Formats: sequence, structure tokens, C-alpha cells
Amino acid sequence: MAPNAVRKIRLKRSIIMGGNHAQKGEVYECPAPLAHELVGSGSAEYHEDHAAAVAKENQMGVTVHAPHHNDPEPRKIADAPPRPKAKTGGN
Repeated sequence: MAPNAVRKIRLKRSIIMGGNHAQKGEVYECPAPLAHELVGSGSAEYHEDHAAAVAKENQMGVTVHAPHHNDPEPRKIADAPPRPKAKTGGN
């Protein structure tokens, strides 16, 4: 993303933004680093116009959900071995 890129965000809570009070639910365009910071802190979420989202989906044709990391696939860990029963009393 270009260093001077802007992102649209929707506020999830009221905050002070640019010295002014910004209300929950309002949509703002702000520099990408600020948008990432606000989203990361839970104060905002990325906002994309519905028309832009539909156009993007139509352009791509198919939506593929794939992990974007290099973590290994999750695997089941073996169950713990059974514990031996304690012997009680008796000779």
C-alpha cells in the first residue's frame, strides 16, 4: 500500500479524532497507519462501500478463503495414557 494511502473506517466507539469528538458509527477517511492503529485497538473497523465490495467481488469472480500465514496445520494431540487404579486395603 502506498505511504500516502487512505482507508475508510467506521468507528466502533466514540473517540477524539483530529481534535474533534467523533461519534460511534461515523465513517471517516484517514491515513492508512492511523486506520490500522484504530482497528488494531478495537476502536474502529475497516469500512468498504457496498457498491465497491460488490464490484470487487465481481472483478475477482471467486472468493477463496485461505490462511495468510505460515503456521502448520492444526493437529490433534494424543490423549493422556490411562492412570493405573490405586490398590485399596486388603492383603
